[in-house]
Amino acid sequence: MLLKRLNKFWSDFSDFFIGRECEVCEIPLSSTENVICNNCLSKFQFIDSTLLENKFHTKSLFLNFTNFYSLFNFYESQEIKDLIHKLKYSNKIRIGEFFGEIIAEKYRKQLIDAKIDFLIPVPLHPIKQAERGYNQSYWISKGISKISGIKIKNNFVKRIKYTETQTHLNLHDRKLNVENAFKIKNHNQIKGKIFAIVDDVVTTGSTTSEIAKKLFENEVKAVYLISIAIPLLANKSD
Repeated sequence: MLLKRLNKFWSDFSDFFIGRECEVCEIPLSSTENVICNNCLSKFQFIDSTLLENKFHTKSLFLNFTNFYSLFNFYESQEIKDLIHKLKYSNKIRIGEFFGEIIAEKYRKQLIDAKIDFLIPVPLHPIKQAERGYNQSYWISKGISKISGIKIKNNFVKRIKYTETQTHLNLHDRKLNVENAFKIKNHNQIKGKIFAIVDDVVTTGSTTSEIAKKLFENEVKAVYLISIAIPLLANKSD
C-alpha cells in the first residue's frame, strides 16, 4: 500500500513541477487531455473484433475463459509497445490507469452484462514487485474499477513461484514456467463468484490460464480475461 501511495505521489509531483507531456509525442498536454494528447490518441486503431474472436476461439489456452476483452493489436503499433514498456519499467503508472478507463468505456455493456464480482490483477512475485515498486496490472485494474465500479482484489491470488521472464520462451516452456506458480487464498470468499483477470499484454495466455485453472479448482462460477493488447499477427507459437 505504501509503495502505491509513493508512486502516485511521485506521479502527481512530476505533473505539478515538471509539467504534463503526451507520453507518445511529448508535446504539452492541455487541461482537458490526460496521459496522451488527443491527436496521438486518434491515431490508435482499436483491435478488430473478428480477429480477436478468432484468436480467442481457436487457442486452447483460452478455453478457461468465458470471454476476452482487449484494446489493441500489440504488433500493429510501435507506440502501443512503447507505452506498455513505459508502464512496466518506467514507473508510468498513469498509462495503466488511463488504458483501464478506456477498456471500461469500450466494453461497458459487456462488463455490466457479465456481472463480474472482482478484478484480479495478475500478481507479481514479491521479489519482482519489490524490485519494480509496483504492479502494472493493478493500475490497469484501477482504471477499469474507476469507470465500472468493479472491486479489485489483490489478496485472492498469490504468486508463490519466482519465474523467469516469458518473453523468449516457446508455448510449451511458458506453460511449464508458470505451472503451480500461483496459490489461491480465501476460498470461502471466492466460491461461486465471477472474476476478471487483468494483464497488460496477453501473448499465449499461459500465465492467465494457470490463474484461471486455480480459480476453478476453488469453485468459482466464471472467469473473464482483460488486457490492453494482444499480439494477433505473431509468427511464433502464440
